[in-house]
Amino acid sequence: MAQIWSGESKSLTNMATGGKISTAKYTIDDDYIYVESGVLSSKGEQYPMWAVRDVDFIQSLVQKTLKVSTIRIRFEHNDFTGKAELLLEDIQAGRDLVAQIVSASTSARLDFQRLAQTQHINYKGAPPTSSESSAPAEDDVYVRLEKLAGLLEKGILSKEEFDAQKAKLLGL
Repeated sequence: MAQIWSGESKSLTNMATGGKISTAKYTIDDDYIYVESGVLSSKGEQYPMWAVRDVDFIQSLVQKTLKVSTIRIRFEHNDFTGKAELLLEDIQAGRDLVAQIVSASTSARLDFQRLAQTQHINYKGAPPTSSESSAPAEDDVYVRLEKLAGLLEKGILSKEEFDAQKAKLLGL
């Protein structure tokens, strides 16, 4: 896992104290976004890169003057992250970092989907007999629908992808 970027919030407080007080520190690698926040106490959080769905660059007039910006990261699967979005506030690097996060999250999402679609079969004992393996075709459709529902639940498929596959299976 390669580190993409590391930095801290360059807020007015940080700048006024010569960098001695930082409200947030950020580290981003290929797999996670790590956030450590707090002044008097600390709280650490991590967000999986595969859950990132949108990255925005935001810069107010004051931030423009201070040469910092905010990056808003939205997560599609907030059940895994606990948040729908994350703000990396008052950071230097801005636009370049947005492109790096988008690239890393796309790669991580593809790896996650590939891993989720990989099947591991480990038979113990004798292989199934022909009567066991020849289930009715109708049962096969329901088994496939259950698998699709599981992929939707895990966030591997979007609602649109699930609906399209469901319609295809049901011949609609």
